[in-house]
Amino acid sequence: MKIPKHVTIGGIKHTVKRKITPHTSTDVCYGKYSESKSSITITSSRNVGKEKKLRTFIHEVLHGINEDRNIGLEENQIDCMSGGLYESMKSCKLNFSE
Repeated sequence: MKIPKHVTIGGIKHTVKRKITPHTSTDVCYGKYSESKSSITITSSRNVGKEKKLRTFIHEVLHGINEDRNIGLEENQIDCMSGGLYESMKSCKLNFSE
């Protein structure tokens, strides 16, 4: 799956940005969802692999859905769901680039 340049969440088109972000041993943030900016930012640092970037994209989309639908999921719940969703999609060999 290729990370798109845009994704629609709650009927609103969100821009997916790539940004080089420095990471320290205490900084484990690879992405950010912004409802106010209608955007998702994913790290484009070279030391972060494609799989991690894809997992991060799915994670941030789930943050957007959580906010849009006012579900109230905690960070650890979103993390668990995004990991499970990624693994399911990977095992089915889903290809959204077609």
